[in-house]
This record gives sequence, C-alpha cells and structure tokens, in this order.
Amino acid sequence: MIKENLPINKEVLKWARESKRLEIDEVAHKLNQSPDTIREWESGTSTPSYPQLERLAYDVYKRPLVVFFFDEAPQEKNLKTDFRTLPEKIVDAFSSDLIKYIMEARDKQFVLAELFPKGNPSKKFLLTQFKSDKSNPEKTAHDLRDFFNISFEIQKSFKSPEEAYQYYREILAEYGVFVFQYPMNRDETRGFCLYDENFPVILISSKEDEVSSRIFTIFHEVAHLIFQTSGITTWNEQIGFRNKQSEEIEIFCNKFSADVLVPKSFLLEHPLVKGKKGKSWELSELKKIAKELNVSIEVIFRRLLDLGRADKKEYEAYRNHPYPKRKVSGGPTYAVKTVAQLGSSFVRVVLNNLYSKKITPYQASSYLKVKANNIGKIEAIVFA
Repeated sequence: MIKENLPINKEVLKWARESKRLEIDEVAHKLNQSPDTIREWESGTSTPSYPQLERLAYDVYKRPLVVFFFDEAPQEKNLKTDFRTLPEKIVDAFSSDLIKYIMEARDKQFVLAELFPKGNPSKKFLLTQFKSDKSNPEKTAHDLRDFFNISFEIQKSFKSPEEAYQYYREILAEYGVFVFQYPMNRDETRGFCLYDENFPVILISSKEDEVSSRIFTIFHEVAHLIFQTSGITTWNEQIGFRNKQSEEIEIFCNKFSADVLVPKSFLLEHPLVKGKKGKSWELSELKKIAKELNVSIEVIFRRLLDLGRADKKEYEAYRNHPYPKRKVSGGPTYAVKTVAQLGSSFVRVVLNNLYSKKITPYQASSYLKVKANNIGKIEAIVFA
C-alpha cells in the first residue's frame, strides 16, 4: 500500500519544534523515530501519518492539529509584547519556571481557539459586553458586581473561601474568561493573565496558602484584562520598580479588586466598623469581617486603611508577618488535582466536545493532559 502524504506545511512543522526549543534528536526520541525521519518531514520529503501528527501536535509541540495545515506559521507575541506595560528589565528577569507557565497559558489559548474556531462562545463576553470607566476603579467595580450579579447575599452564602473561589472561576468562565491554577512560585508571582481579544486566560498560583488571597488575585487580573493588556501580580505590592503606565494600572487593579470584593458601602456600615473608635484593630475583629465575605484579612485591613479607618503601621506590621505554612497530610488524587488545575468549566468544555464527537478521545486526553483511561475519573468529578 502506498502511503498518502498529508497536506501539511513543512515550515509549520519546523516552527512548532523551534518554538518549543526542541532539537530534532529530542523530537525523534519522543516519537520513537529516527532523526532522519524528522528531517524528512521538515524538508517535505515525506510527512508523518495522521496518528503521528496527532502525537506531534498534542504530546510534543502542544499545538492544535489544524495549525499544521496553515499556509504559514502563526505569528506569536513575545513576552515583551505580552507584558508591554512592564519595564523590559522586569520581563527579562522572568524565571524559567514562570516562562514555562506563560507557555502553558498560551497552550490553553490555542486549545480554546481550536475548540471554538468561530471565537469566544460566551453570549455575554466580558471583554466585549462590559463597559468600564478606567478612570474610576470604584465605579468599575460596582458595575462589574452588577454585570456578574454578585450580591452580598451570594457572598455571605458561601460556606468557605474554597467554595467562593470555585464560584468566581465558574462565573468568569461563563463570561468567557477561563481561570487555571498551577504551583507557581508565590515569591515571584501570585498570578498573571494573558490578554487575547477572543480567549483571555488567567493563571493563579496554587502555592498561595490563603484561598481568599487567590480570589483577590483573580479580580486583580480581571482589571488588567479590562485594560486590554496582560498583567502579573507580584507578592511585594511595592510598585516603584514599574514605569508610570504600569504603576497607574497596578494602582487601579488593586483598588478595583478590593472594591469588587468589599464595597465601601458594606464596610462602612458594618457594625464593627461603624461603632469603632480609633484606628487600632484586633485580629479577631478583622477575621470576623473577612469571614462574612470570604475574603482575606489583608483585604479588609487594606480597605480600612484606604478609608482612613486603620493605622498604617499596624497594617504594615500585619502584612510583613510571615504567613504560617499550611499543614498538609497526604494529597489530592491525580483526577482531583487535574480538575483543580484546569477548572471544572474548562474540563466540561473538553468533555462536551468529546461527547458530541467534535474531537477524538486522543485530543481530549491531550487537552486534559491525562491518559485516556483516566477520563472517566475526571468526568465523575465535574458531573457529580
């Protein structure tokens, strides 16, 4: 039988390998092929079979299959373009670990683009439907609460910060923004977002011990997306290292996130605040207010400081106090960890495409980064 060559673009094959900084020998080893075979594919002398192309696309290069049939290689943004509001020296200092997760975020954007070739499917897409006032973070936060229908009743109904965190991830996905979480070094970043006019994504550090702090980071990154730019949240809130544009955006993002989660009207009318004399706070008082809205004590403390109801030295002393390490016994199963990383919404999107036969089981397992025989375990969690 004569093998039929696939109409793929040899230049895209080479681009996909080089964009991942892989040598031909490495690709050959991953596919159990000879280096000469890979060279033949990239020269156009021959092409991989369809199953081989699937492995190349999803396992090795982490690219949508359709890319290899393009007339030319896609033009990807470099890091300095993505994070254009940051000083170049900051971007140049990104660790290899952070760059790895930025590439992971780009991969998720490619997957979403392949699953939704006509663009973001959300009927009320945040980036096109939400109108913001970029000069007024408080008003923008108030408008976003209305847009997402986040009421005090909803916030108070959550049984834990974990439940609130999952709710906010789900609602953002409903409005076209997927939130993923990975074990990024929290000393370098609490999270970041990659802007895209169709498929913006947010990545949160799962090493942030307080889940309520992850919630704050989510809305900080939402603010960056409202500015139509990628952004990164660092552990140290000092912003003097940023240029003027970046500094102004960061101030807005911090204020916006705090206003979304703890509106001024709620805080000033809270019995503990309304009846407070002086600016000194007991930790138990702050904790009680924070627990009501499932936010961090730091957010409450910061809001009180901004409103002139807390002492700056006390706030800084609290913030500089090291957070206690969480005591972890055992760990989640692989399936639970996968759903936590990808988010239930993204997993359901992949599985629904599988059930409707829009993608193959091989594609689904590659998108979820699990073996095909583990898909059932993932399904049991998200459709429980």
